[in-house]
Amino acid sequence: MKRTVAVLLAVFLWATGAAAADRLRIGYSSISGAYVGKIIEKAPYINMVAMQNAIEEVAKTIPAAKNAKPEQFVDARFLDKLEKAVY
Repeated sequence: MKRTVAVLLAVFLWATGAAAADRLRIGYSSISGAYVGKIIEKAPYINMVAMQNAIEEVAKTIPAAKNAKPEQFVDARFLDKLEKAVY
């Protein structure tokens, strides 16, 4: 994310010819939490507690599910790799 902010600031400064990078950076920081956070979605990680609850519910009718763990069904490696590559 920091790299993205730096690139955005550089492009804006180049396009507008603005010399006040510090003021622009402060302005961006003040709106980023309120605005950008609503626009950019977070990675869709699975809630492991919810997954465990679902497994326990299924185990009531399918006894073989009692020994199942959420990690057996969820592989977050791809999301982790994607987040590290983007931010």
